[in-house]
Amino acid sequence: MDILAKLKNKNLLVAEDEIINYIYIKEILEEIKVNLFHVKNGKLAVEKMNSSIDMVLMDLKMPEMTGYEATEIIKQKYPNVPIIALTAFAYQNEIEKALESGCSGYLIKPFKKDKFLELISDWL
Repeated sequence: MDILAKLKNKNLLVAEDEIINYIYIKEILEEIKVNLFHVKNGKLAVEKMNSSIDMVLMDLKMPEMTGYEATEIIKQKYPNVPIIALTAFAYQNEIEKALESGCSGYLIKPFKKDKFLELISDWL
């Protein structure tokens, strides 16, 4: 199945405190007709999460509640929803911590459009 067709009409929650990073994600997904919901921290991600969300794109370093903490809470209620960690830190311990907290996969910022689309389509 074509990546674009697979993503069309999916509901993605983007937890990202840096607006420029959110705008980049939004621009990548604009042509696909994905429904994006944006929150600026992990606490809001937990509050916004619901059964209609198909995937979460989770920044790990955010104010109020980290992506690690938010992932653990979301996974308790929605264990089958894939959560992709977005991080500027490529350290192995950061990646391991993200996967241990419940993330399905991860992308290191800055990431390329093709790699991003391939990863999220693999999990949907």
